Amino acid sequence: MPVKVVEVDFTVDGYEGFKCRRWANPTIGWSKRLESPADEAESRALWLQLFPWWNFVDAEGTEIPHTAEGFDLIPVELWNAMLLRGVEAVKEAAMPANLDSSSSNGAEEPATA
Repeated sequence: MPVKVVEVDFTVDGYEGFKCRRWANPTIGWSKRLESPADEAESRALWLQLFPWWNFVDAEGTEIPHTAEGFDLIPVELWNAMLLRGVEAVKEAAMPANLDSSSSNGAEEPATA
């Protein structure tokens, strides 16, 4: 099965240039493990799988490592944005583009008088 990943941008949240990737198609079994991890170490390992990459830096410009310990360096505000924007990005990637009025869906347009 292909692993689908979406890129998430946090400019709108006040973190210009900050991006991460989010796993878009985790399995149901994996998701259940995330909901009830055995311990903190497993929880952090699962979150690192869900967000397999980020380019975050701290206030001094030092790279925040993509490790279990790196989570402690992420501001709560950014973590909340990761959760929110991650879900939004997955939904956007899964939804087909809206059809505009000039597009055809195979149905006849109703006649107007």
